[in-house]
Amino acid sequence: MDKNELKHIIALLLEDAKRIQQLEPNAGTEARILLAKKALASVGTKSGLNGAELIEALIKRRAEIEKLDSERLGRIAS
Repeated sequence: MDKNELKHIIALLLEDAKRIQQLEPNAGTEARILLAKKALASVGTKSGLNGAELIEALIKRRAEIEKLDSERLGRIAS
């Protein structure tokens, strides 16, 4: 996958996330939107990550956010 394809995919996912955020605002979605914007800006820069590194970083960050969300929900349910 070249950097233009990667940018396009990130942009599409970002637009989806923005629509979801408008319908059901939540901090986790907002954090992922900001992460995607940063990722989109970093693709293709000299200091930016390559495609595989970017995907791995996004997956890792998503797991971290999901863990925080589940911990927060656990505290609310208790």
